[in-house]
Amino acid sequence: MSKHKRMGVIVLAIAGIFALGFGVWSIGYKIKSPFFLEKVDISSLLAETNDFSDKDTDLDGLTDFDETNFYKTSPYLEDSDSDGISDLKEVKDGTDPNCPKDKDCGTSYLDTTTSDLVFPDPLGFDTSSDIIAPQENPLVNPDGTIRKDLSANDIREILRVMGMDSDELDKLNDNDLIKLYKESLSDIQL
Repeated sequence: MSKHKRMGVIVLAIAGIFALGFGVWSIGYKIKSPFFLEKVDISSLLAETNDFSDKDTDLDGLTDFDETNFYKTSPYLEDSDSDGISDLKEVKDGTDPNCPKDKDCGTSYLDTTTSDLVFPDPLGFDTSSDIIAPQENPLVNPDGTIRKDLSANDIREILRVMGMDSDELDKLNDNDLIKLYKESLSDIQL
């Protein structure tokens, strides 16, 4: 065999070994990649929620956060059910802002026994007062300081309500979740 042919066989063999090694690595990576956990930055999630909780895209008087999480109305339409009455007026009147004026959808936000407004209560908000918006933020103490004593279940529920994927949350064990929450608190220097 000539010197050039030997050199060609050697280069071809090296390229083949490299391709085989890369293929094995690629298959291994594809098998393992669904199990890689991304670091969750809770402080950025909190910041996004704060921006969302103050924003009123449709300018109807209800924040986008409240429309999305409590009233299940559109944050983009002032009148979600298109009956000519704004979502805010319907909520204040105790009627369902998702049900047109002359239709009985079997829903109401008005407790007929006490004339109080009643809303879904996913995180322990006080909705029994005359003010229709949630009275408490589950992350904030009554004195305005951030709560540092949340349990892993509390943190999980808050993150779920904020829109975080339940499957991603379930990948984190309780200790890691609490650790991430406390790290986020220290990152934002509270």
